[in-house]
Amino acid sequence: MLLSKSVDQAESLKSGGQLPAALRIVALSAAAGSALEQALIRWQSTDGHPVLRVRMVHSVMDAMALLEEAADVDVVFVEWSADLDVAGAGLAGLLRAAYAGVPVVAVGPPQVECSTQVLAQGVQEFLSEAELSPAVLYRAALHSIVRLRRETRLIELSLQDELTGLPRRHVFLDRLRWALRPNNRTALPCCLFFIDLDDFKQVNDQLGHAVGDTVLTTVARRLQRAVRAGDVVARWGGDEFAVLVFGVSTRAMAKLIGEKLLRAVHVPLPDEPAGLPTPTASVGGLFLETAEQAPGELVNRVDMAMYEAKFAGKGRLRLK
Repeated sequence: MLLSKSVDQAESLKSGGQLPAALRIVALSAAAGSALEQALIRWQSTDGHPVLRVRMVHSVMDAMALLEEAADVDVVFVEWSADLDVAGAGLAGLLRAAYAGVPVVAVGPPQVECSTQVLAQGVQEFLSEAELSPAVLYRAALHSIVRLRRETRLIELSLQDELTGLPRRHVFLDRLRWALRPNNRTALPCCLFFIDLDDFKQVNDQLGHAVGDTVLTTVARRLQRAVRAGDVVARWGGDEFAVLVFGVSTRAMAKLIGEKLLRAVHVPLPDEPAGLPTPTASVGGLFLETAEQAPGELVNRVDMAMYEAKFAGKGRLRLK
């Protein structure tokens, strides 16, 4: 009863367009005639659990080659066997499929220590080789797809600000650390900017958070358009943004870029509600020719520059 309910739930998801109608599978087993291979053959001959195609391979190298060539694989089944070099580096290599959007289901002995070891490697599902019925295989395949999509979404949310779609603060700091690496000869000189929207709290208080969100998303898009694709625009938090611009050869060029960021913000919003002022920002900038200071020290310096611009009258640039 429980198994039928799980399959019915999977069918419901599939009918909503979230899951493939018929599965395209790559399966890796130790040898022909393995429990996994026999179970997949039974699955293909069973009505009600559709399989479009199964490709069986018996070595990690063949599986990796097949995954690199095929862009139409929905799920990978892997037999966890001492007779197959799947453990360690072999499985780690195969799991790269997951990063390309293909989930991995492992099949192995029923012992708990085996399942925990395999799941710790990052697979989406583990099945005991004693329970390989067509319904169980089908359910595991669909569940692994759902789990991988959720894992991928959680990773995206950890890297991107949900409202603006911009990188989060820790992603920006990672990029700044990369720029400051001693052996990095391509990132410097560069320029670091902090941008704080002026009087943004009044927008939220007087016009509501929905209007405030519109201002933030609009400013985010404008800042992205004001720099090149290889530069970094991030949401630092609240109404603050951080920008890292590469290939800035002179302080005069840094000043021009800072002024361009100011102008990008200071444009009326289309269809702005009554009472919404044209956004302005206070911008602090730091021209970096060498990597003599730690990222934290640089962040403090550019933050001070931004507050100096705000205290000087708002809508200004202060470049260090």
